Amino acid sequence: MTIHYQCRCGTKIQMPVTMAGQPSKCQVCGWLFTVPQQAQEEESPLTLEEGEWVEQPRHDSGQFGSRAPSYSVELGYWITTGGNEEYLPRSSEHPPELFKVEGEDAEEVQERRAPVPPPIVLDEPDKAPLPRFISPRPERIEEKKKSFWQDLVDSFVFFLEPGNLITFMMIVVVSLVLMAIQFIPDLALAMSILLMVMQLAIAGFVFSFFLSVIRATAGGEDDLPQITWISDWLDDLARPLVHYLLTWLMVLLPAFLVLLKMRMDGTEVDRRILWLLAAVGVFFWPALILAVSIGGGLAGAWPHTIVRTAFSAPLAYLAAWLVLLFAFGISVLAHSPRIYAGLMSIAPQNPLKTALLLTIVSGTLNVYAMIVAMRAIGLYYRHFKHRFPWKAE
Repeated sequence: MTIHYQCRCGTKIQMPVTMAGQPSKCQVCGWLFTVPQQAQEEESPLTLEEGEWVEQPRHDSGQFGSRAPSYSVELGYWITTGGNEEYLPRSSEHPPELFKVEGEDAEEVQERRAPVPPPIVLDEPDKAPLPRFISPRPERIEEKKKSFWQDLVDSFVFFLEPGNLITFMMIVVVSLVLMAIQFIPDLALAMSILLMVMQLAIAGFVFSFFLSVIRATAGGEDDLPQITWISDWLDDLARPLVHYLLTWLMVLLPAFLVLLKMRMDGTEVDRRILWLLAAVGVFFWPALILAVSIGGGLAGAWPHTIVRTAFSAPLAYLAAWLVLLFAFGISVLAHSPRIYAGLMSIAPQNPLKTALLLTIVSGTLNVYAMIVAMRAIGLYYRHFKHRFPWKAE
């Protein structure tokens, strides 16, 4: 099912039912809104027709020492009382009354009710116990809100849910297809351009899913978002691809500039400096991607806003950064020629099978780590958004 929403700029937006109650934004004007709940059909109340007889319910009372009388709790009793009062049946001393609805006096007659029986008091020590029947009070069940750390631990085992496992395997297959295209040898120019377009489209699809995980988790959803068909190439592929790649370029730009300067000067590249700058850049990426995906696009990626967002809850943000650093490390090591050559030397007799196995393992681990990292970023927003210097709702 689909929820339809019309933005204030006139753009009509379609969203899956799972996005109900979650923050979203218009991709045309950037308006931030909360996805409305799906409208439910209201049942029309029953009315009394002229000349219809209305009978009040009769309750059978039991005698002292005999079997307790049976009755049904009045409809809506626990709603009107909030479950704080015990239900007491009406006494048989008040027989049902019959009211006939006639003409213009129907509303007045309909409001009349049988006399209210006297309340049943507690037993007194000097008197015999009174016969009564009280329905058992239901246990009040209150759902305890999980902390950030509990939700973060649950994120590592998200695949235990069958629906999440299916979605995870689908994204793994798409990511492996993206990695397999890189092994295709050089072809004609037209074929190379076609393969490059396919790579960009698949990458945009995967990155769009990662951003959807952040938004769904930030909105309170514990399951992975459902994979939907692409309806708009600009909003579903191009925009997520640009946002994802530009945010990584922004945080890794200092490391790239230092590397370029060392190459131009002809000096030896100090990998420790590069890794330090890359780690610092990755540290601020969760705050940056939150501001871009939820806070209103690249226009909200101001440096002071990113820094204040990162230090709103330092320990929780540090945990999200460590998970992201693990995913980033897997991606870098999987494409490192030195690491790849070392792993290939383990089984040199079957290089093709070894390369295929390494690709599958590294691709699966990379997708798993990225999903956990995206969930950690979304949880950071869900639990600590009240401390942020900006609001998206």
